Amino acid sequence: MAKDSPYFQFPVKMLASESDTQSLVQNICSYSLWEVSPEQVETLAKEYIDCHPSLTGLDRNNSEHQIVMAAAERLNVGLSNIASTLSAAQKMHAKYGVTGTQCRIRADIAWSAHDDQWPILKFKVLCGVIAGIGNNQAVKLNHRMIQALASGYNSPKGLAESDMLAKSSVRYWIEQLWFSNFFQHCKRGQECWYSISTASDQAFAKVVHQIPTKQRVKTKIDVST
Repeated sequence: MAKDSPYFQFPVKMLASESDTQSLVQNICSYSLWEVSPEQVETLAKEYIDCHPSLTGLDRNNSEHQIVMAAAERLNVGLSNIASTLSAAQKMHAKYGVTGTQCRIRADIAWSAHDDQWPILKFKVLCGVIAGIGNNQAVKLNHRMIQALASGYNSPKGLAESDMLAKSSVRYWIEQLWFSNFFQHCKRGQECWYSISTASDQAFAKVVHQIPTKQRVKTKIDVST
């Protein structure tokens, strides 16, 4: 059975509460270990058990243990004690729930940010951009929207600048992450477009310039008397 691509998926509200990248990635990982398609559980859990015979705290017939092991197998995450891992996963879900804008970041990128000790703003801004793009091939985003998402909010509506990460810091990290090719970016007039699914900025620009521009609707005014 083919595994899904290894992604951590979590609500952006998680970005609001952590001040260091290592803790945030660990919590994102724990949250994601409670997320797996029901039809995959049995097969993936068995694969994990077969490859990790020394796993402690394991009840093979416990459905919750199976869910965590299945997610660990899909995400390529090593577990030491299944009971403590399950407790951490449930704690994250109880705290953050499953609603709101979601971010779906590749697990290898998240662990690289963890192991290389990225500045927390760098990781939050990347998550904000990825959440803003979502499943779209091309999406138009302004800096204020990315600023809100990276700060843990679904949108900037009703927010003051003081509620969010500093605009200058967000713009700086957008530029640095783009230079490092974590996403593609192009401008069309005053519009800023983003993608994580095209091969290059040049290829992305071709996609964007094929997107129809919204035409301003002229309202007819009846001036007859």
